[in-house]
Amino acid sequence: MFHRTSRNTAAEKFHPYQKLILWLGLLIIMVAGNWAIYQKESILSEGQSVLLPLLPRDPRSLLQGDYMQLRLQLSQDIAYQLKQGGESALQAEDGLVAITIDEHNVGQFSALVTKEHVEDLEQPFLRYRKRGDNYRIASDAFFFEEGTGAFFAQARYAEVKFNRHGDALITHLYDADLKRLAGPAR
Repeated sequence: MFHRTSRNTAAEKFHPYQKLILWLGLLIIMVAGNWAIYQKESILSEGQSVLLPLLPRDPRSLLQGDYMQLRLQLSQDIAYQLKQGGESALQAEDGLVAITIDEHNVGQFSALVTKEHVEDLEQPFLRYRKRGDNYRIASDAFFFEEGTGAFFAQARYAEVKFNRHGDALITHLYDADLKRLAGPAR
């Protein structure tokens, strides 16, 4: 005769409240992730576009394949202005920078703006974040297909889309003649 012993599965070891907490945690993570995706998609579809000048950078990463680590001229302008403001200004982690946009849709540094004065601002602005010693407007990595690094090395501008809150995403690269770099012909 077979004698049946009770085996507790992992699910049976949890109290019903613990299961509820696990499901709520999972739900919160999924909602937060989808909200972040929605925000980025809305910037891409509804955001204003501006071209920001680039400074030269190395277009290779041995661990990640081909990508270009971008350095925006605007980031260097922010660092310079903060240095002029003294040690307390350098402690600023995040902030806002007003830009002027010319007839070719190229954006240039205008002024650093405090959050209290952003409603009075009549020109576009971007949010910057301090990461290490650098100030970033958007991600500084632009990935492209392996073997096309030399083609994208001619980039002189990054197209940045931004929303009314100053959140920005880099969408494309442009050459010195303001022509979009879509990848080499095959």
